[in-house]
Amino acid sequence: MVLSLSDGMIPNVHSENALGISVHKSADINLLAEIADRFINETGRNVCLLCFNTGLEDDVSVANQVYGIMKNKHMTEIIRYTDINDMLKNIKRCGAILGIRFHSTILAIRMGIPVVPIAYSDKTKNALDEIGYSGKIYDVNNIDTDEVLRSILNAVPYKLDGNIIKSAENHIKRFDEYIKRQC
Repeated sequence: MVLSLSDGMIPNVHSENALGISVHKSADINLLAEIADRFINETGRNVCLLCFNTGLEDDVSVANQVYGIMKNKHMTEIIRYTDINDMLKNIKRCGAILGIRFHSTILAIRMGIPVVPIAYSDKTKNALDEIGYSGKIYDVNNIDTDEVLRSILNAVPYKLDGNIIKSAENHIKRFDEYIKRQC
């Protein structure tokens, strides 16, 4: 359903070339802090710790832990999910996304932002396979910081096939019609 995001919903926000890191409890916070600090040291650009789940899984707690370990706090911002439009604007600020959360990875692809996916479940791997993604997908339990950082610095947008977007839009319409018939 995330692929059905209409072009009109993608905000016209100038990229700051920040690195967006969508945090998740399955990732090693020390490695995330190291990647963030090294990115800042090597590029002089900011990092946004993106918190998609502010409820049960509490990404904010994870982001606070990563932030607490980091050396470059002055160049790091914790972004809490408040609504979809605000999150889309913050994602659009980024020049690359280190996507641990499924939605961050798919949104980055849909928005034309380079992404380095780190999968903690088969859901991400399967979705990326379905859309023909050919880039490297890292396993959350096997992260090489040097390799991931190189991937971030060299990341290019994945060109999503227009037929996939159209199919996703049609899927949403059919789903909406089905729900309306059930009510």
